[in-house]
Amino acid sequence: MSVAGFVYDERMLKHRCPYDDSVAESPNRIKIIYDRLTADELLNGCIHIPTRMATDEEIELCHPKELIESLQQLRTQTDHEEHCKGRDLLYLCSDSLEAAQLAAGGTIEAMKTVVNEKCANAFAIVRPPGHHSHGNLPQGYCIFNNVAIAAKVAVDKLGLQRVLIVDFDFHPPNGTYYSVHNDSRIVLASLHNYMHGAAWPHTEDMDYTAPGNAVHIPLNRVGFTGRDYLAAFHHIILPIAKEWNPQLILVSAGFDSALGDMGAVSQAVEAPTYGHIVSLLNKIAPGKVCAVLEGGYFPPSYTECAAMTMRGIRGQPLPAVRFQDKPLNPVMVETIWNCLVHLSVKWDCIKGHLEALQEAQRRASLPEFVPRTPTIFLGKEMRAHFDQVIARKKCRTREWMPQRSAEETAAIVAAINQYVDQYEYKTEKVIEKYEERLDELRWCQVVSSEAFIQSAQSTLMFYQRFKTYINSTDGKLLIGDRENF
Repeated sequence: MSVAGFVYDERMLKHRCPYDDSVAESPNRIKIIYDRLTADELLNGCIHIPTRMATDEEIELCHPKELIESLQQLRTQTDHEEHCKGRDLLYLCSDSLEAAQLAAGGTIEAMKTVVNEKCANAFAIVRPPGHHSHGNLPQGYCIFNNVAIAAKVAVDKLGLQRVLIVDFDFHPPNGTYYSVHNDSRIVLASLHNYMHGAAWPHTEDMDYTAPGNAVHIPLNRVGFTGRDYLAAFHHIILPIAKEWNPQLILVSAGFDSALGDMGAVSQAVEAPTYGHIVSLLNKIAPGKVCAVLEGGYFPPSYTECAAMTMRGIRGQPLPAVRFQDKPLNPVMVETIWNCLVHLSVKWDCIKGHLEALQEAQRRASLPEFVPRTPTIFLGKEMRAHFDQVIARKKCRTREWMPQRSAEETAAIVAAINQYVDQYEYKTEKVIEKYEERLDELRWCQVVSSEAFIQSAQSTLMFYQRFKTYINSTDGKLLIGDRENF
């Protein structure tokens, strides 16, 4: 079967925040994406996979029955908002449970359609997203963990032995990690915002040293481009994927890592990058890639990203990636080295790659790479504070994120239009020689110093924002409100 599939059901539009219209995770997210894919004729000829509500049995592969029951007991708008005052970034309404069951069920059906070879690859355009939720803890806009549930159905019900989850959302897949990290049949690979723990969720197990089956690539700088992301894929994720030889690849497709999506703290990934990632993964597991929508909150950005992802799903041409035009960022260089050193103990492909890189260092009369010790973790105080806010049920439930000004919006749109205007489909220039991939990770004092400075600048932005908030009497930050706590 060479026809791709997709999931879209407008019943998921009913999940909304009735007490705050400014919430970025809004119903229109999936409709705008669907309309864009339709306008670009990217759904023509594709299979529209029917959506259903996930069963309690399926949901309970990752979540306790108590979570479902607690949501069923909520009746009024006040009930829903009060419930969210004990959760880390969550909103609910009377239709949220049904939408969450549909999102999980739609993801399962997309996965099954791919596994059963009724379509070649699929894109589940679903909401609410899922990758932050785990156990009895819906959070971060997420109610049920759609991807983790689908992965568990794949291994527990369909008998698969090797599933790969790839997550490129801006935020860490903390819920997915806690849901699958002890399951030897599932490998989770993720690039995500970390800032040495100063970024949400402020937990040390989102670093590259995370135990279990995790391949965490923590990002300690804002402004990484697609060039940087693809380097991490080529040096780390793709070799591991080949060695793992997955029977299914689930992609947590969060487009908030795209250029400008998160405002001043954004990464700067260009939309075609996501299409190339899906295309590269498809070469490892042909026809067995199922992308599932996670984050993405700036419409001009996430619609472009979704269109490029669907191109990758369908195997259509993508704009060229010009590796040689952009040097690899020094912070990414260090991050890749750190991950290689840590992962070389478990993965043969990484061990061999690391040995080749260290030999290249010696040939260049440079010292071998050694990770900085001890590792830096700034999240302990932050996590402890927000845990207290949650425990006392004092979480803010409204106006979490500052609204963009007209000037900021115009600047981001202009930046997106600038790279879109440069799309070129005729040739695809990539690094083909293995030696060139070794050279881009050359580690020396200059690169080390620049990596330290750039990482410190971004990390301090997050750290100082928290300190300003905690030292104030009326500051607000995420779920925290100093006037109430």
